[in-house]
Amino acid sequence: MTFDASRITHHALRITHHHAILRAKLARTIADDAVLALVDHILASGAGVLAPVYVPEWYPGDDLLAPLRP
Repeated sequence: MTFDASRITHHALRITHHHAILRAKLARTIADDAVLALVDHILASGAGVLAPVYVPEWYPGDDLLAPLRP
């Protein structure tokens, strides 16, 4: 998976990071390379799908930098 750095948002990076964690957990259990390739394809197909409608959740005490923190 390759990215154009000028188009990556913080939200996209978080989702990509979460996909990498999920993929690593699945790879520990799934030994079949074809199934892991399918997992990669499924995860890649969903990247950025919800980005246009993403609205950060604000909680009491949050500041302008809160969305940048994990």
